[in-house]
Amino acid sequence: MAQRERSTTWRRRVARERRRLEHDPTLAVCWLCGDPIDMTLPVDHDRAFSLDHVVPVGRGGDEAHGEARPAHRQCNSQRSDGRSAIKHATTLLDW
Repeated sequence: MAQRERSTTWRRRVARERRRLEHDPTLAVCWLCGDPIDMTLPVDHDRAFSLDHVVPVGRGGDEAHGEARPAHRQCNSQRSDGRSAIKHATTLLDW
């Protein structure tokens, strides 16, 4: 598949997910930090919606069809091509 076709497929997927979350804002939760995503923010805002690849493209993830989840733009950028979410699960023990 050509690069342009993959980009178009990804943009359509992002638009489809945005419409779904705007329709039901209770689903608009950042998978990285757990905070709600304000779907009314402009796209260049740090806390705006972005769609994050669970397996980063730089680590072999599929750009067009790989698993993706909603995230804040800033959280997504901080994660970069990392493997895990920023916020780690808490435990009962202090390590």
